[in-house]
Amino acid sequence: MADGTGEENGETVTLRLILARRGDTLSFSTLSAPPGRPLLMRHAYWLSRVPPT
Repeated sequence: MADGTGEENGETVTLRLILARRGDTLSFSTLSAPPGRPLLMRHAYWLSRVPPT
């Protein structure tokens, strides 16, 4: 997990990146919020390992 600040639509926001690995699956998601507001999920991705054919 990593926290920081960034900009969305010209406003400063709090950002959080969550990176996780479970078995053969890697996931990462980003959350953001203006100051004083709860974090909302913006993007989530899951990448799964596929055995070679």
